[in-house]
Amino acid sequence: MWGVLGAIAEATERLRVGTAVTCPTIRIHPALVAQAVATAEQLMPGRFFLGLGSGENLNEHILGDRWPPTAERRDMLAEAVEVMRKLWGGGNVTHRGTYFRVQDARVYSLPERPPPIYLAASGKRAARLAGEVADGLIGLAPDPDLLTTFEHAGGVGKPKLAEINLCWARDEADAVKTTLEWGPNALVAGELVAELPLPRHFEQAAQMITEDDVRQKLVMGADPERHLEVIQTYLDAGSITSGSTRSAPTRRASSSSTRPRSCRSSAQVRARRTASARVRRTPGSRCRARRSRRSAWRSRRGSCPAGPRSGRSGP
Repeated sequence: MWGVLGAIAEATERLRVGTAVTCPTIRIHPALVAQAVATAEQLMPGRFFLGLGSGENLNEHILGDRWPPTAERRDMLAEAVEVMRKLWGGGNVTHRGTYFRVQDARVYSLPERPPPIYLAASGKRAARLAGEVADGLIGLAPDPDLLTTFEHAGGVGKPKLAEINLCWARDEADAVKTTLEWGPNALVAGELVAELPLPRHFEQAAQMITEDDVRQKLVMGADPERHLEVIQTYLDAGSITSGSTRSAPTRRASSSSTRPRSCRSSAQVRARRTASARVRRTPGSRCRARRSRRSAWRSRRGSCPAGPRSGRSGP
């Protein structure tokens, strides 16, 4: 994921990008996530946000750690946010908490401002945590009660994003077929998504999903009006806020591409329409741009001898 973010930063100038979502608690220590996030924010200043969640057993069990219950994972997430913000504050950081220890850690390459943190929430307890410790919310359903909980816990005025599962295809039949083949996990219900540990368990759960389930629960096909209708339900519930928390500087050139089909696409939808421009680059222009960036880097930092560089990013 972090490597892909670097490629996106190189190819775009206005696109706002975030993780949707990553878990900074079990498989990956929050100090390492803090370093990766600082780098991503430097690559696309003002355009990156960090979406966090309490994790899924499928991803987090691989190092043999115990899979904690939901309440404990929420507590771990809150402490992870605390650790990352300490590291983004600069200097050497020592932290001895309930779940994480950090000893004289430092992120050397810090962005001008750390990116905002959004927490995903499908229930009231997670929404309350998002209101208390995060800069925004990623909602998984158009649920007014969840939004009210978020705002009462400190979320008033904070951005709200929505995760919407969809499948674009030439017609509905093609979309249904694509979803069942490539993305039935979008329809796995309840706590199974967080608790199942192996891909074969998801395959077994997906066998219970029918074509009618897909049609009823996902927005399908190529008609933009159908997709807009679903987005409108989130707008009506207050699940999406318009605008951006920060303005992003522009770059000289950009390139963008769209995939013709989104299979189990979890889209972070903003309630505004932005225009995008496609700028084609020739191989020569890419080389000149890279040489220009290298020259600018050297002029700021001076010549650098071969071998390891001082000031290297690291927790």
